[in-house]
Amino acid sequence: MRASSGLSRGAVGTMTGFAYPEVLRQVSTSLAADDRTAAYATFVRYLPLLTFEAQPGLGLGIRKELLRRRGVIANGMTRVGTVPAAELLAELGEVLDALAVQPTSKPLVP
Repeated sequence: MRASSGLSRGAVGTMTGFAYPEVLRQVSTSLAADDRTAAYATFVRYLPLLTFEAQPGLGLGIRKELLRRRGVIANGMTRVGTVPAAELLAELGEVLDALAVQPTSKPLVP
């Protein structure tokens, strides 16, 4: 039996576990350089957004909406044809405002 993937079923890409993979890269890079302080500071800085995006059943829609706002994808619709509700998008805006993050194509961290 052949292994199946989303790509073979019509998906046009793969998803990271977070809409800001550069943040995860920075944490990993800092740890590789044995700079645990910098890794922790970066992780804690973005933890509210990480946890908001990781909500069971909602996370993929949130991630896709963030990627849409960053200009990475054209729309935030999930494969089942849903987009986050207006209330959830308002909460996402509150999290972004609290972190002073404006979704753009520019990386959050170097």
